[in-house]
Amino acid sequence: MAIGASETVRRLGRDDIKIIGIDAAPEIGIQAVADTLIDATFLYPTEGHRIIQTALAILKGKPYNRETILPASSAVDLSNADILLLQNETLKEETCKMRLLKTRIDDYWAQHSSQTSLFYASIAIIILLFGVGFLLLRAYWQRSRHQKELMTQNRLLGEERDKQALLNSQLQEATQSKLMFFTNVSHDLRTPLTLISEL
Repeated sequence: MAIGASETVRRLGRDDIKIIGIDAAPEIGIQAVADTLIDATFLYPTEGHRIIQTALAILKGKPYNRETILPASSAVDLSNADILLLQNETLKEETCKMRLLKTRIDDYWAQHSSQTSLFYASIAIIILLFGVGFLLLRAYWQRSRHQKELMTQNRLLGEERDKQALLNSQLQEATQSKLMFFTNVSHDLRTPLTLISEL
């Protein structure tokens, strides 16, 4: 509104009227003072964050200050408008740098969390692989032990079979000898008996 009033005064050719604004926004009020469109404006803090904090305290039923003293406003004229604009530009640059740094930090944290998850997953996989390897080795050792036991049992069974075969052959020989003995004895007895019976 002060800029519009200034344009109207200039159109009317009234350079003796002083135009003073009430909102020293950097892009509007302070820039208008620097461009000599208006003669002065006032920079005052709105303290919006305090108002929000007070409203939240009221809603939550928490204690709050009923009186808040706002900092005093300061006048902006041609003597300090350029400095305030320069400070505003510097503040914007620093804010952009801070946002860039925050973005980088967020990216680094995201990478860190993904790398941490990958690291823990790798450790879990390695532990599982060691467990599977141990189980495979244990199964191989048990199989080898069972094979050795089976081979020992097979060897013992083979020895027993050989002993049984030897005993069977000895039994057959003894049986054969008995048969031959009884056959010879019976033949030797039958012949004289036959001769005697014929007489």
